Amino acid sequence: MKNFFNIYKENLFLLLFALFIFIGSVYQGKYIYDGFHWGLVASNAEDYLNQKLPYKDFFVHYGFLTVVFHALALKFFSSIYSILIFSSIIYSTSMYLLADLVKKICTKKNLYFFIIIILFMQPFIVYPWHTYLILFFTILAINFFIKNTLISFFFFGLSLQLGQLSSESYKIFSFLAIFTSILIITFDKKFNKFKYKKIASIFLGYIVPFLVFFIYLIKNNLVDHWLLHSKIPEIFLKQINLNLFEAILKFIENYITSLKYFLASPYIIFGLTINLICIFYIIRFFVKKEKNTTLLLISIFALLLNFLLVYRNESFRFFCGPIIGIILIFYFVEKIKNFELRYVIIISIICLSILSNPFEKGHSNKNFTNISTKKSSSYADNVNFFYKMKFTKDTWIHLNQYRKILDTVKEKCVNIKYFYNSTQDHFYYLISLEKFTSIQKIPGYSEGSLKSYYDSLNAVYDVTIANSLKSNVNKNNILIIRENLEKDYLKIQNDEISLKTYQSLELPFSYNNKQKKIFIPKNCYL
Repeated sequence: MKNFFNIYKENLFLLLFALFIFIGSVYQGKYIYDGFHWGLVASNAEDYLNQKLPYKDFFVHYGFLTVVFHALALKFFSSIYSILIFSSIIYSTSMYLLADLVKKICTKKNLYFFIIIILFMQPFIVYPWHTYLILFFTILAINFFIKNTLISFFFFGLSLQLGQLSSESYKIFSFLAIFTSILIITFDKKFNKFKYKKIASIFLGYIVPFLVFFIYLIKNNLVDHWLLHSKIPEIFLKQINLNLFEAILKFIENYITSLKYFLASPYIIFGLTINLICIFYIIRFFVKKEKNTTLLLISIFALLLNFLLVYRNESFRFFCGPIIGIILIFYFVEKIKNFELRYVIIISIICLSILSNPFEKGHSNKNFTNISTKKSSSYADNVNFFYKMKFTKDTWIHLNQYRKILDTVKEKCVNIKYFYNSTQDHFYYLISLEKFTSIQKIPGYSEGSLKSYYDSLNAVYDVTIANSLKSNVNKNNILIIRENLEKDYLKIQNDEISLKTYQSLELPFSYNNKQKKIFIPKNCYL
């Protein structure tokens, strides 16, 4: 038994590590009410399952495969809980693969240091975001590159393309990753055997899934709509009033100036250290005779993945990308001959990790839920899209009341066929779909802090929404859910839509939902 444990203890620790991340993410996530993030991806998935065409009939925020994966997940329980499970599986598997890379490339001791760092700095998922798929496919690609076979290089290219299809923002990274890999294969002697076939395998793996995707686009007349989505980065840059070059410079400046807050955000100094060490290794690679092209590839990948942080530098984004550069930290620490100095560095990193404190709400654990909230949360019966989720009593009362009103309107006001969600809580969109038809391509809107964000998206991807809403309001055949505003009009971009022929019904207040109003025609008698 002892021999068995000694032989397989690293694998057992890895499995327990991944299992802890998965169970912790699911357990914690089921208490989180987040209609903006989780509602957005669930709305995309539901639209796809309802045979709507991506890019044309609904706005695809990140990538086609992200929608497909979430749609497949949603099929299991018809609940955001299944998307929570999927995201947790992806993150826990990614961390397992990264930890295994640490074990393969560095000493086995560093495996345990890595586990401690992750468990303190970013143990659980935050959102159902494309970033987790980026991490997963990037680590897969690195693993396939290391194997150095014709078939592994095919899967290397395939992984990079799947990453791109999961997130449009991954496109430039994937191009540079392909270019880097070809240079390494061309000039490193260990790749000499079947060199050109290996390069061809990469291209084949990269092109095949894209061709399948492109055929799908052509078949459904979606090419122009898909190309239009390439403007998303430009729209986001407009939100921060910067061009790409200015955004990168601002990112670097903020990264450096944020160091003074390292006690509150330890990942900042950790990230800067990884970036500097990766840069140092790349320089060292070209001036020293001892070369390791695997570490070169990881260094370049880690630096390039900082693109995830340019728009918004957040801990979970760092741990979905540049974190792979941690392998370089372990590599250089192992080269330190002074035993005491080596362990001082490792202990310092671990202490920095502990400062993150995942046992309270913060950068390390955005979804932390206190005991009192957990005790006051419960499941609800017969609630589509929220099966297995545990929300507070006031949230359930609010949502159930909204459902009841929808049921009553459906029964008594047969003229009402459509709905419009004028809130940034996309869960209302999901719930409303059960009874009425949507007229919007983007599943929400905001008359408050995010108005400019939604307006900029509507201006490109749903240009007729204001006219469509105005037409349906004039026909008295649409229901509108909005914030608790006293205005008798709704303003989308610069278009004011009068609601004088409409009456409002207030929904009960809840901490998560705040106050909301439902607008229905005055000739709808409930």
